Amino acid sequence: MGLELKTYRGSLGNLSIFRDWQSACAHICDHLLTPPEAFCWAVLVLDEIRELVTGDGAFRLGRSMWRDEGESAQELYDLYASAIEDALRFAERMGWVWQEPFYGDEPPANRPRKALGIFGVVVVFDSQTVKSARIEGKGSAEQIEKGRRVSFEERRTNPLPRVTKKATEKVPRYPETEAEREYYLFKMFKDTARRVRKEMKTAYYKNGGNHSILHDLKKAIPSFEAWRKLKEEVKRP
Repeated sequence: MGLELKTYRGSLGNLSIFRDWQSACAHICDHLLTPPEAFCWAVLVLDEIRELVTGDGAFRLGRSMWRDEGESAQELYDLYASAIEDALRFAERMGWVWQEPFYGDEPPANRPRKALGIFGVVVVFDSQTVKSARIEGKGSAEQIEKGRRVSFEERRTNPLPRVTKKATEKVPRYPETEAEREYYLFKMFKDTARRVRKEMKTAYYKNGGNHSILHDLKKAIPSFEAWRKLKEEVKRP
């Protein structure tokens, strides 16, 4: 049967959440199952991710998904896809969408776009497909390069090429109450927003666009209360 892919439908387009099962599984392995980013996804979508990545469960699940065409990763994919859909909806509402400013010599119209969600998820997409979804700044350049060098075929035996022993052993303190979890998610947003705001400014000066979104984002970054208020406002119809 294999992995069943979902489609996001909204003003940003009808977007397949990843091109195929291989692309989806590669992103699940590189983001949801690879520390330190995996620890953030554990708070956002599924507590059990912690146990997977601190033991050998992540590796076993990774090998399984590459052997059954992603079927064993369906639960994780569905949670990942839901977080992606939430990020895209929020970005649509706030206007936190920009065009990739650094993409070779391609004209702006052909460049991927990015969207920022309220919990710090950055979604990369083109006119038809979600190409990536990640929490910025949680992986080293070395980890990222390792993932790029491994083919889909090689992932059958090496499903988690970005995993390092150091990152796996450094387990952060997890929130124990809902209030602590909410503040943890705010910090995730704050760290990501600080990074992408610079890119958004570059995109604005290169490609044009709505400057007010930069002002709205700047207001939300430093204040937990401002972030909470924004989160609640966006929930309203």
